Amino acid sequence: MNHGRRSAEGASPTQRALVLSFLGQFDEAIRVLAEEARFRPGKDILFLLGKTQMKAKRFADAAGSFQECLEILKPWGGDKKLVWPKEAAQVHYLIGDCHTALQNYGEGLESYTAALAIDSGFADGFYHRGLCRILMKQAKGVQDLNQALAINPAMYQVYLSRAAHYACEGRYSKAVLNCNEALRLQPQCVRALLYRGSIKCRIRAYGLAVDDLTRAIAVDPTCALAYFNRAVCHGESRQPDLALRDYGVVLMLNDRRLRYRTLVNRGLLYLTSCSDPENALGDFLLAARDRPNDERLLHAIGTCYHRLRRLPQAVRAFSRALDANSNFYDAYIGRANCYLDFGSPRSVLFARRDYERVLMSDPRHLAARVNLAFSLQMDGRMRAAWDQLSAAIRFQPDSPKPWECRAVVSLQMSNLDGALADANEAVRLRPSSAESLVTRGVVQQCAGDRVSAMRDYQKAILAEPSFSLAYYNAANVYLQQRQYHQALRYYDSCIRLNPADEGAHNNRALTRGLLGDVDGALADASRAIELSPHMAHAFFNRGKLAVRAGNFDSAEADFSAALLIQPDDPVVLKSRADCLGKLGKRQAAIEDYKRAVQLTDR
Repeated sequence: MNHGRRSAEGASPTQRALVLSFLGQFDEAIRVLAEEARFRPGKDILFLLGKTQMKAKRFADAAGSFQECLEILKPWGGDKKLVWPKEAAQVHYLIGDCHTALQNYGEGLESYTAALAIDSGFADGFYHRGLCRILMKQAKGVQDLNQALAINPAMYQVYLSRAAHYACEGRYSKAVLNCNEALRLQPQCVRALLYRGSIKCRIRAYGLAVDDLTRAIAVDPTCALAYFNRAVCHGESRQPDLALRDYGVVLMLNDRRLRYRTLVNRGLLYLTSCSDPENALGDFLLAARDRPNDERLLHAIGTCYHRLRRLPQAVRAFSRALDANSNFYDAYIGRANCYLDFGSPRSVLFARRDYERVLMSDPRHLAARVNLAFSLQMDGRMRAAWDQLSAAIRFQPDSPKPWECRAVVSLQMSNLDGALADANEAVRLRPSSAESLVTRGVVQQCAGDRVSAMRDYQKAILAEPSFSLAYYNAANVYLQQRQYHQALRYYDSCIRLNPADEGAHNNRALTRGLLGDVDGALADASRAIELSPHMAHAFFNRGKLAVRAGNFDSAEADFSAALLIQPDDPVVLKSRADCLGKLGKRQAAIEDYKRAVQLTDR
């Protein structure tokens, strides 16, 4: 390297500049050429200076150098018919490139036109003028691209530019045909394979898109964009494992341009397709380092915390999203849902306040109104909840969600006919909706029609095999009919799909107990309590199981915990009295028996 520098110092300024440019020392090369041009100006030295300035991305300076070069090339005399030398076309063309790089498309267009006026067979001139016109949204842009191909049919890059233009216009068939022509000329062109794969992904031909992107990866195994696009195709075609693998490769290739999008896409894949909020949260937190104030990303982080039942962190994340955008309704609703899950009267008031804020700005907001109704339902204000859902139906009568929710509220108000009518309307609006079918099944089950209820649950399972509530309610029917083995199988399916369903764990504990599996039942009851520490009947069930296992101390503790959550329950008091009697605590047992009798006589 030092030897090359010493040789360059003894060479001509042009040679020295070429060596410095080759070494990437553009500023020094420009200094040498500018000094030479100042003392001995000439078209060659100015042309070389302009090209070096372009390499250094100093496009405005480069345009000035090329303009000085044109002054030297300009024909003498005032006759307009005098012909410019052909090399001037190349200079005009490079000036156009400089203006295009600076996004001065109008001046760039003039320079390309001047180049073509000198050399009408200049294919690159037509190509770049066409690109410039397309960027300016001029219809003649494609005509210039066509003219470039007429002059030089081997310009595969023109086919690619034309493909990109047609794809932006939504003319995907023409875009694919142009990619095919580019690949005919350059079969190993990664860019052409990327374009064609992306277009096929756009038209949802995911299998064909994966084939093209796999070919691109075979040609260039370090092409991060090919892995990224293939991951998108795998995700859309419901192959999350393959998509996760490709997103991982993109991150290992460390392409900073794709890092943020890759982390977000992978996080969404973990959250939606894999039901893995833990890993999704990790990706979203990494993405937040690049964009800490992105409200949608903060909302996704809050959703992950919520699903992980880390409610304080979820509330903070949603609040940060609202700090970034105070009109972000989804963040208000997400925060309110977290407040509801806290379960305290004060947090329910906070939740209701957030729902009402959204409705003050947008009275037609469906999620806010439905969730507000749910919060009223939690307080036992059924009529107020019913009114809110009726308002939601007036605003959006074609949405099945408010019909489903009003059916549930009507059921709790013992209005079976109204509940069934609303549930039927929800199914009519969305016949293949597992949620609507399950809601109607619940209404029919409460009306005593278990056959119709089971028929709806089975339809829901066929419509959406991953909908855990369908399995849960079908298991409840089997449990009521004392078909314990079938009930256990359906509870197993429900818990496999939704491990955080405390109701399924609690009912499976009851089923296992009836089948004689006391240890398994105790494990399920304990898990239900872990998931929902304020569920009184979970403590009661575990206490009954502990009695069966002969562990009366644990049973007494569980019955006492149930009474702390739900005081004055005569059934629990009698069970604790029985347990206290077994432990020899007769006086305490008598007091519980007396209290249970008093409550029963009321």
